[in-house]
Amino acid sequence: MGGKAAILLVLGFSIVFLVVGYNFNNVASNSLDNYYRYYNESVAYNIAVSGANMAASELFFDETWDDGFQNLSLSGGELNVYVANPVGANGGSSPVPSGKVVICHKPDSILANAHTILISQNALSAHLAHGDVIGRCAINSDSTSGMKITVISEGTVDFLGETITRTTVVELLPSKMSKFAYFQGTPSTSIWWNSGDTVWGPMHVQGDLQVANKPVFYGKVTSEGGIDYYDSGSGYYDYQQTGTRMEYQEVGGHWETVKYGKKTRTIWVAEYAWVEVPVYTKVWVSTTTDDPQFYGGYESGIDLPMPEDGVEGVREAAYDGGYVFTGHDTVIITFKKDSINYKFTSTDPTGTTVLGSSFTSNGVIFIENGTLRISGVVSGSYTVGVNGSSGYHSNKGNIYIDNDLVYNDATKDVLGLVAQNDILITNNAANNNDVNIQGSLYSEEGGFGAEDYNSRPVSGDINLYGGIIQYERLAVGTFNGTNTTAGFNKRYKYDSRLLLISPPAFPGTGYYEIVSWFE
Repeated sequence: MGGKAAILLVLGFSIVFLVVGYNFNNVASNSLDNYYRYYNESVAYNIAVSGANMAASELFFDETWDDGFQNLSLSGGELNVYVANPVGANGGSSPVPSGKVVICHKPDSILANAHTILISQNALSAHLAHGDVIGRCAINSDSTSGMKITVISEGTVDFLGETITRTTVVELLPSKMSKFAYFQGTPSTSIWWNSGDTVWGPMHVQGDLQVANKPVFYGKVTSEGGIDYYDSGSGYYDYQQTGTRMEYQEVGGHWETVKYGKKTRTIWVAEYAWVEVPVYTKVWVSTTTDDPQFYGGYESGIDLPMPEDGVEGVREAAYDGGYVFTGHDTVIITFKKDSINYKFTSTDPTGTTVLGSSFTSNGVIFIENGTLRISGVVSGSYTVGVNGSSGYHSNKGNIYIDNDLVYNDATKDVLGLVAQNDILITNNAANNNDVNIQGSLYSEEGGFGAEDYNSRPVSGDINLYGGIIQYERLAVGTFNGTNTTAGFNKRYKYDSRLLLISPPAFPGTGYYEIVSWFE
């Protein structure tokens, strides 16, 4: 029995080892398959992302591009890019592959969240069941731009007879000037950013950035020129190494005894070679105490001029679904939450009050060749613009802020003021004890300032929540050391929502930017 038991024991262990060995082989084989699958999935993903970046680059240089890429070999796989471009040269669309369908995917009830995606025809019924629709998303009315571009990039790789597909969807919108906390379209030689000045949010100066002492910038700052320090004259000249050059020099040698007739003499025999030597240049070493703080970074050499047709774009939008005032030298508008009151003289005791949503369907109001006076509490999304033909810094084309202009709900409401000339805080009793302003202020040929800034009484603070975009920087008051002698102190805070949203038809930078990247 002992012998039989031993044989059975050996056979049992052999079977166990065979099963274990088989399982180990399967595990090893499956691990290898999983590794190759993961690798090919990564390749397909990288192809899709590369295609999205390639398309974004094409659109940066040509906003009408919608050719896409068809059946392009890349990294061992295939790339197809489809472009839905409302201003495209090919009618706004590139071909859709067989077996696929383009739909407008609506993840929730918010119109701005709808986006175009490419899906398999087999998945169409499920998408239609929860509210998606066939075709590219229509112009997004919440975007206020009307020119959303959708890029669908598809990377495919064949793996063991199976097609692995990865898709990247990118949406682009025109970049809006309202994204700036502060924009200055021309340099000002007399106004400096000084200690105590603080800017939150993106900032650009079309020229040199003039700084004195220690101003603080929390957002990204760009300028066409460099930094002009107020104390730039402090310093000294010094010689500093600025490069190298090759020079034939003595590098060593030896002494030799040479016989001249009956005399001998010991001489030095030098050895020469080409060597690299430093080059020194006389340079100015600044010892300025000016020390601007760039917490969001600083970049020079960025050429972004003030738009020349921003006001005209607002005007066109007002004629196309908004409201236009014509034939009036002055229009006085007072926002009353959901309603708007307007009149044409200050002596009119009542004016006309209308419901804002019925007054302008797209939220744009425009005054042709006149002056706008504005105040009140805004509920909704509006842009109010004005032009004028009477020239630079004239009353025509100006906006006067007569009293507080604020939001009913600062998390939902948005306002843009767009003037051909200046936007000024009126010199009146209502504004002589602080003024509160909420909105993005755009002055195409003038600037934002205070009326009679150097002769009005000390008027407290300008509490601005939004952004300032202006051709030139105007003054809001005068100062003696740390004391205000006339006008206002500045208390400006950036509305960070303006990075993602903008008032209706607000002027753009002329470039597109990516607002959504879906993988």
